[in-house]
Formats: sequence, C-alpha cells, structure tokens
Amino acid sequence: LPVVLGLIGPDGAELPLRLAGELVAGATQRVLELREDSQSFVFEDVAVAPVPSLLRGFSAPVVLDYPYSEAELAHLMAHDTDAFSRWEAGQRLATQILLRGIEAFQAGQGEKLAWVPASFIEAIRALLASAFVPEGDPALVAEALSLPSEVVLAEAVSGSVDPDAIHSARAALRRHLAAKLRKEFSSAYRDLKVSAAYSPEIGQAGARALRNCCLGYLAELADAEARALLKAQLGEADNMTDAMAALASLADLDVPERQSVLDAFLERWQH
Repeated sequence: LPVVLGLIGPDGAELPLRLAGELVAGATQRVLELREDSQSFVFEDVAVAPVPSLLRGFSAPVVLDYPYSEAELAHLMAHDTDAFSRWEAGQRLATQILLRGIEAFQAGQGEKLAWVPASFIEAIRALLASAFVPEGDPALVAEALSLPSEVVLAEAVSGSVDPDAIHSARAALRRHLAAKLRKEFSSAYRDLKVSAAYSPEIGQAGARALRNCCLGYLAELADAEARALLKAQLGEADNMTDAMAALASLADLDVPERQSVLDAFLERWQH
C-alpha cells in the first residue's frame, strides 16, 4: 500500500525527510510502502512538531483514519502544497464544523455562529490567496472552497437526519464566510475576469470556476451590490458557464430581480 507523505512545519514549510538508518535527509516527500499488518517508520532530525500530510495525490484507494485536530486540518488547508491533501483537509474540517453547526441549530443556537472557529476563516483566506501565486491553481481552489454538500453531511450525521438543520447550518456558514471575507472574494472576482475570447482551455476554465465560486459566496449577502454583480455578469456573459452561475445564484434569492432574469434567460437561450 503506497502512502505518499510530507511533514509540514509550524511556519508552513515542508521539512526534509530522513528515515532512521539513512545518512542524509532527502526530499520533502516520500513514499512509504506498507507491506505488513503493522509497520513503523521513524523520521529523525525533526526539530519541530510537524503536521503530517498523508496519502498525497490519493496515492492509494483507501480511507485513511488519522486523528487530526481542527487546528492541524486548518494548517494543512492553508499551507499544504499537495492538491489532494489540501482539498481533503478542507473537506474534513468543514464537515466537522458543519456537524457542530447542525447540532447548534437543532438546539436553537445556530445563528450565534459560535461553532465556527476563526482558524477556518483564516484558512479560507490563505487558500483563496494561494490561487494568485505563480504556481497557483484557481481550479483547485474553487473545488477546495466548495463546502460539503447536504447529501454528504446527511451521510456524516450520527443518528436521525434533520434536513432543515443541515440546510440551515450550511447556508449560515456560507453567509458567514461571505461577510468575513467580502473584500477578498470581491478582489478575486475582479482579478479573475477573462478578457480574451471564450476558450475551454484549462487556464480560462480554472479562472471562470474560481470567479464564479467567489460570485456565489458574494451572492449569499443578497444586498444591492451583490445583486448588481449577478445581473451584470448575466447580461455580459458570452458563455453558458458564466450565465448559469449568475442565474443560479439569483434564482436562489427572494428578490424582485429573480423573475425578470429568469424570463430574460429563457428568451436568450430557449433555442
């Protein structure tokens, strides 16, 4: 069973790895081959307590049970350089937070949002910023910013499923992130605008995916500024992807513009 791993230091840097018995440290990523029911691997010269980044690249088709704390998951979400591990950390952390939120809504305490840790907001902020570094991947960031679906949350709930509480918790977390990170989402939305003619190539597709993800969060605020962005994108869109992203967000809002844009969309695309 191949397990690809790295060790992430407190500063977010990956540590060089030296297994016991090796003379010098090698790369910051290693493949550990599990061939027995029980095996131990000892890394030496690790000066600080790291957070392990495990099963990188989904190196084996298994579910890996590791007792990450929420702080460790937030650290991986903010700093891990492996796409799969970063996404997985974010999904696990969001699921844990939302399960608390579901319980809070069932107890009538959900709107207080005491169940959302500040570390999650900061991890989302770092994740969004990572799309704009030279090696950034906007498509990955768009996936990582997407919260677990209500179906996934229902499967994770222990005991009976409460659809209203699940929906309320997920919607509340999206609104909370939008309010706390409005400046960042707005800036990313502006910076990711594709000025070239439409193309399905990966660079444009990734930019569109993240831009529409940011727009979806801003739409949660449902104020005049957010509604103006949605209407503007719907009117200017030269492709179905952007048009549908704006339309879907507007259709979810109980606002006067909803029926008019649905009518306009039908008129434009009924062919």
